[in-house]
Amino acid sequence: MKKLNYKEKFIQMNKEARATWILFLIMLLWWIFTGIFLKDVDIKIFYIPLWAFLSTIGTMIISTIGVIILVKKVFVNFELDEDEEDFIEEMSKDHE
Repeated sequence: MKKLNYKEKFIQMNKEARATWILFLIMLLWWIFTGIFLKDVDIKIFYIPLWAFLSTIGTMIISTIGVIILVKKVFVNFELDEDEEDFIEEMSKDHE
């Protein structure tokens, strides 16, 4: 578990939140793209239209791969509890 001070925790949490939103937007764009641009294609897989199949399966695959990448590259395991001494020290630095 990584030891971060008060400021570093907020920087890391913001980084993780931004990366999660980016993954969400990629998934949303894939879902919209397959729904709009493949709606007129008359191909069916297991009696399901191609756009529905690709939007569902593709979004699931993108989310699985994305979460694996986020966990390995972006997320950091750190203690969320605050050390009162670290908090007081950080606040005193900010006000000087």
